[in-house]
Amino acid sequence: MINTVAVIEEGIGAVSLGFAAAGFQVTDVFIKDKKAVDILCNNIETRIHESSLMELSPKEIADVDIIAIVLLCICIEILKYTLGDYLTLWYEQENTANGMYRFDLCCKIKDGTNQDFFNTIQQYFNTKYIVFEFKNCSEKITQKEIYTTEKYLYEKALRRVAIIISRKGADENALDAVRGSLRETGKLILCLSDKDILELIDIKQRNKQPTGAFLEAMLDELLIHLEK
Repeated sequence: MINTVAVIEEGIGAVSLGFAAAGFQVTDVFIKDKKAVDILCNNIETRIHESSLMELSPKEIADVDIIAIVLLCICIEILKYTLGDYLTLWYEQENTANGMYRFDLCCKIKDGTNQDFFNTIQQYFNTKYIVFEFKNCSEKITQKEIYTTEKYLYEKALRRVAIIISRKGADENALDAVRGSLRETGKLILCLSDKDILELIDIKQRNKQPTGAFLEAMLDELLIHLEK
């Protein structure tokens, strides 16, 4: 049996998202709610069982498999905490009908949500669903990750917006691909780094402005500087 509490305490999840360097403890991320840590551990154990890792001996389990599961759990819990006022559904690791594509998370914008970012993407991007992708890369993501995520976005499915969360954000070629996708196909992809996620958590904790305003500022920056 894998001790998921030990996995968390040893900082696998924390290091994956860069929390340790920022002075965060993993339990701090789940904000004064001891049940949240228990939920996280249960989620990790469930995914370990579902992935058939439990059928392997400890020596056969690659660290990257455990890290990927912990990363997914932590990212989803953080998003629920920071953006839960706006989003619902929380479908994890869903396949498209033909099995060709599989994205990490798909959320639905709640009915009645009234916040500029979500109002904008619903009205002008014809979007009701947002795809989230989590990339545990040691370097900045490249245009390859942008082009892969772009394939998940489909206008008739009301799914034209994606958010990629990675440790160090996107390199310049990736940002060029983001702008090209927006300009040529009208698909919106935002790239968040560890630093951005920590800032979202901080905004939520301080409760001085809506967390949606952070995404709104990113969208403003992208649209204002978008060239022909």
